[in-house]
Parts: sequence; structure tokens; C-alpha cells
Amino acid sequence: MPASKRDGWFSRMMVHRGIVINKKFYGDKEAFNEQFLEAFFHSVPQMMFVSVPLVALVLQLLYIRRRKLFFYEDHVIMIVHIYIAAFIAILVYYGFSGLQTITEFSVFKWLGYTVIGYIFFYCFAAMYKFYGQGIFKTFIKYFILLFVCGIIASLLMITFFIKSLLQI
Repeated sequence: MPASKRDGWFSRMMVHRGIVINKKFYGDKEAFNEQFLEAFFHSVPQMMFVSVPLVALVLQLLYIRRRKLFFYEDHVIMIVHIYIAAFIAILVYYGFSGLQTITEFSVFKWLGYTVIGYIFFYCFAAMYKFYGQGIFKTFIKYFILLFVCGIIASLLMITFFIKSLLQI
């Protein structure tokens, strides 16, 4: 075929990867799903690590008028603090989820949801306290941060989704 009608390198790579995966898991979708999900969930800490400088950059841009008070490193420390609090909240959530599974008391499910809701409040309160701006400005910047972080997380998830497919 002429060069203009050939598949690109990405298409060839995906077709080749599909053939390899089909040979490896011939008809066993459950084993494929299990191995793919394991590879994907093992990449979540990598996604978090990659997102730290990106989210710190977003904070740097949100607080650009106060750049003499807060350096980029201050925003990185703030994000690491928030991530640690989120990891602890997720750990507590999984603890409550496990207790709910064992005991079948619905109160543990609601406690888990409360912990997840609390981390959103904690992030807002931490921004309010750390940056020392008014509640309204912090509220607006918090929702801008959530929106942009959602976009960043989506792009990172797509990237690591493809990476997980290529690792199987």
C-alpha cells in the first residue's frame, strides 16, 4: 500500500497489542478484566505523583496576585498535605466499608460517606486557613480548583488506562 493509506504507528501498535491480548486471554474475559483492573489500580499512586506538580501549578495560577507571599514550593507542600489527608480519609472509608460488609450495619456505609464528604470540606478549610483570603474568594477558587483538577484527573486516567492496557 502507498504510505498515505497505511495505518499509523499507534493503530499498528494497538492492533498488535489486541492480538497479543487475545492470544493470552483467549476467550477468558474475567481473567483479562481482573488483570487489567489490577494493573490500573496499581497505577493510581503514579497518577497522584504526576498530578502533584500540575495541581500546584493550578494553585500558583489561582494565587498569581499573591506570588510574592506564596512560592511554587508552598503550593506543592499544600497539595501534598491535602493528598495525605485524602489518603487517610480513603483509608478510613475503606475501613468503614469493610465493617459494613462484615456486620451489614448501614451506619458504617453512612459514616464512610461522611468521611468522603468531610475531605471536601477539609480541603476548603485548609485553603481558607493557608492562603488567608476571604470565604467568598476561597470558595470561588476552590471550585475552580475542583473543576481543573477534574480535567487533569480525567486526562491522567485516560493516559494511565492506555498504559495499563499496554502492560497486560
